[in-house]
Amino acid sequence: TKPFDVRELRARINRILKRKSADTALNPLTRLPGSPAIEEDVTRRIADDEPFAFCYVDADNFKAYNDVYGYAKGDEVIKRIALLLSEKAKAVAGHDYFVGHVGGDDFVLISSPEASETVARAVTEEFDRFIPEFYNEVDRKRGFITTMDRKNKTRDFPIMSLTLAIVAPHTQRHYAKIVESAAELKRYAKELASRRGSIFVRDRRI
Repeated sequence: TKPFDVRELRARINRILKRKSADTALNPLTRLPGSPAIEEDVTRRIADDEPFAFCYVDADNFKAYNDVYGYAKGDEVIKRIALLLSEKAKAVAGHDYFVGHVGGDDFVLISSPEASETVARAVTEEFDRFIPEFYNEVDRKRGFITTMDRKNKTRDFPIMSLTLAIVAPHTQRHYAKIVESAAELKRYAKELASRRGSIFVRDRRI
């Protein structure tokens, strides 16, 4: 409305631009913050000398599920994982948590070191409880689906599970190294021959 105050106009435009920038950083499917925001949160905690636990979350056998059930059903699973992480983190950690979506079936959950394992346990137990509902009755009863793997060989893939790799850095001050440690721990957890269902593991070395 004319006449207008130039300072007020500038302030309103700056707020709109800031909100727009934040919106584009969100994952379009889950509306969770993406990689830049995840790095920013970790960097802030390091700068503030704030103890934290960095948890990398990955869905096992998700690609096989997508291939058999289609992308629409796969998106439903991804959104359910996002909701699960946010709900359990909030219930256990209160306001001291951060949930981000790296992309695909990869997520990051950041909380206090004390709350991390409790959150992880709650997430894995709840995921294993509800994930069979995303399969048809035949696949639920036999416990697997059959499709082609990445090498174009026919394989049986078990019902989806989650792998959570928790790193609680004490001396590590570099974001990239923290991510690398979590990725290594995740690979180790995925290769455990004795595992059944979802799992979380924690590395206390760094």
